[in-house]
Amino acid sequence: GVLVNVPTEWKSGRHVGESGYLLREQLSEFCPKKVIPLWDRKRGHTGSAIVEFKSDWSGLKNALDFENHFEAQGCGEKLWKEKYKGSEIFGWVARANDFRSHGPIGAYVRKYGDLKTLADCKNDEERKSRKLEASFVIQVEVMGRHVQDVECKNNETAELLGRLEADMKKLHWSHDEEIRKIQQRARRDKQKIIDENQKLRLELEDKTRELDSKSRQLDEQAAQSDFDKRILQQEMEKHEVETNHVTMGILEHFKVHENLVELAEEHKREDKIALDKELELQKIMLDRQALEIEVKQLQGQLEVMKMMPGEEDSKKKILEDLRAKLEEKREEKVQEDMITRQTDLNNELQPARKKLINGFLEPTSG
Repeated sequence: GVLVNVPTEWKSGRHVGESGYLLREQLSEFCPKKVIPLWDRKRGHTGSAIVEFKSDWSGLKNALDFENHFEAQGCGEKLWKEKYKGSEIFGWVARANDFRSHGPIGAYVRKYGDLKTLADCKNDEERKSRKLEASFVIQVEVMGRHVQDVECKNNETAELLGRLEADMKKLHWSHDEEIRKIQQRARRDKQKIIDENQKLRLELEDKTRELDSKSRQLDEQAAQSDFDKRILQQEMEKHEVETNHVTMGILEHFKVHENLVELAEEHKREDKIALDKELELQKIMLDRQALEIEVKQLQGQLEVMKMMPGEEDSKKKILEDLRAKLEEKREEKVQEDMITRQTDLNNELQPARKKLINGFLEPTSG
């Protein structure tokens, strides 16, 4: 749009007038983008200004409303060209004659504007629409392929998660089965020790009865005969030593078997702890794999959301939520890595401890 006869005044050796901001406020009903007063280096404000509108059909409508407004007030281009002079501001839409005119208006329009007919504008709009449509088609195809890739990855992820779940169930079953075997073996060992103790108790009772019988025989021989008291005393002392020796041996055997029972129980507890830790470690590894899969899923969703059209505010919030969730999963992954390393260090001591316990058990049971 063109404005002429804008009020100016002579001040400090040059013309000055209203700023573009004030002129734009006066024309706000026509929604101009901006108003540019035209200045001359020597004389200052030229009394003319350019009104810029949006470069689309709504901008053209606002420009024509702007022109009709000044035309209805008798301040259009035709009356201005008839050399009318007054204080009113005149305005119209720049056309070919303005584009080719001399002076500041023509210079500005030629430098910053394009001379187009309505047909040219329509053709340009159609060309831009076709170009935009082709761009959208390409984007839709790219997004379609990307969505297919994400769906394939999701299917693979779902299959992998299914296998992980099956592995977890199998892990629990094998853990329970191993615990059951340990308990059965411990019961057998304990029963074996109990049976051996019972056998030793019976042997002790037999030996005790045998020694008592021999003692009574010696007493009877001492009463019925008059053989040497010294030989009898030696036999009795020998009998007492033998009795004490058998008793101490059996008691020591009982003590050893009690220690074996305690070691067997300790061995059982250590085996269960080791299995529990192994189960925990394998669970951590499976959880870590599942977490890595979930991170990849979130990354895929993030990439898809970046390409999806939509309102910027809602899209921005969804992207922020996805990024926050992705960061949270990454922090969980770091924590699980630390737990895994700590568990590995603790498990390094288990084989040595188990070997030490077996070392105590093997020679004693032999």
